[in-house]
Amino acid sequence: MSRQGLCLSPNEDDTGHFVQIFYI
Repeated sequence: MSRQGLCLSPNEDDTGHFVQIFYI
């Protein structure tokens, strides 16, 4: 749920906040 979202795309609603930190 959180790991797959990070590898999927930074536009996810389940891990949008988690991906943003990695993309920033």
